[in-house]
Amino acid sequence: MIRNKIYIAWDIGGAHLKRCIIDWRKHSCSIFLCELWKNNCLQEIINKTNKTYGKKREVLNIVTMSGEMSDIYNSRLDGVNKILKVFKSYSNTKIYTKRKGLIFLKERNIKSDIASSNWHVTAEYLKKYINNGMIIDLGSTTTDFILIKNKNIINKRFDDFSGLKNQELVYSGVLRTPIFWITKSVKIRGQLLSIIPENFSTFADILIILNVIPKSYYYSSTADGKGKTKIDSLKRLSRSFGFDYKPDKRLLLYKAAYLIYTHFIKDTTNTINNHLKKNYSKHKDVMIIGAGIGENLVAKICKSCKFRYLSLAQLLKIKVNKSRINPIHITPAYLLARMSQEIDE
Repeated sequence: MIRNKIYIAWDIGGAHLKRCIIDWRKHSCSIFLCELWKNNCLQEIINKTNKTYGKKREVLNIVTMSGEMSDIYNSRLDGVNKILKVFKSYSNTKIYTKRKGLIFLKERNIKSDIASSNWHVTAEYLKKYINNGMIIDLGSTTTDFILIKNKNIINKRFDDFSGLKNQELVYSGVLRTPIFWITKSVKIRGQLLSIIPENFSTFADILIILNVIPKSYYYSSTADGKGKTKIDSLKRLSRSFGFDYKPDKRLLLYKAAYLIYTHFIKDTTNTINNHLKKNYSKHKDVMIIGAGIGENLVAKICKSCKFRYLSLAQLLKIKVNKSRINPIHITPAYLLARMSQEIDE
């Protein structure tokens, strides 16, 4: 019986570890800063979680990942093997594969089917809820464009290479993306301000300066390892333009931040329009579903463009606390836990 089991779903990225725990009908969502290239926090968090919840009832770990691409590993296959090795002590572990869905860890044999499969969890679970739709998971580092047509997944993406090629994976997110990736310069009062191509500031700083996201959403590490206040973000943004922050530069920095923000919005809007034109004959029939830590940006784009829009919370009829990390922010992990529970029902 599912009342006797606790489902712990893990979405293991290179920089963040996302965890969803479903205990009967209650869910708990967490994001941990866990930069695989720096330390062994992955093993520590997984062991601690299993020890805590294993005292209560039987635990089922369910795993998906994208962290295998971290440069700490010799190859993606090496990354998959070493990440899954963390679960060797937990025999009751399932992994998500694109072709076979959930299989037990001991049954795995198609290793390439495991790598970068977290987006496919979302596609596979939500296709039954959507006739024609585009799920946009705007995360900290990347944006996934998941395409559903006649309740079928029509993405050409099978791995990161094909995802990038078809703009179904865009390496642009709301927290970790350096601002020089978004635009090389901004023009203010006829003056062109060049952005230094060093990782001095990120898009999270832009969103903090403009009050687009609360500080509680800034779960990534900062470019300089310092604080996450608005002043800290202004200092980092100043550094990207080649000067030190001073109060008399504040207005200039706000204008620059807004222009960088509009570049990001424009680029994301263009990608949405490209997918609509290429994959759907009637745009009005397409529902856009927003997910990820940047879901509110997706909602703003849809409102501006008059696209049909639903958040993941609305689609699945789940209550969320918008001031805290919730299922919208860890969509693959949350859906993986639900998927596993529903299989056992």
